[in-house]
Amino acid sequence: MAQKYPQIAKQLSDRINLDTGNFTQVAIALRKEIEALEPDGYDYDDFSSDDFDPIHERLCKLFDSGHPDEIVGLGTTFIEVAQRRYEYGHPGDWGIGYGIEKCLAVIVKAQSQKAFDGDSAEAVVLPYGPPLR
Repeated sequence: MAQKYPQIAKQLSDRINLDTGNFTQVAIALRKEIEALEPDGYDYDDFSSDDFDPIHERLCKLFDSGHPDEIVGLGTTFIEVAQRRYEYGHPGDWGIGYGIEKCLAVIVKAQSQKAFDGDSAEAVVLPYGPPLR
């Protein structure tokens, strides 16, 4: 069944890892998924706003499981890759921007949670502007 429905296999794996406290595996898988968004060039047909849905889902799972540190650690990578993905995407495709925005909302919420918890040593650095603290 996992071979036929890989998205379900990912969800089950994430659930098992989070339930057993192995959140690092979810963060590693999430980093790979973010890095897979890296565009190869101006090939507009390869991009879809749906590319961000699994990333958003995993970010939410990590946040809901109480692991904002891992999200903040992935934040800078996400921002760098998402910016390039947007630049190489379909001109005027607001869906890609919306997908990025959904993910950024979770990253900023995680940064806020870290600051609220008194751990503001690490910050998400936006490509333009001051670090979010």
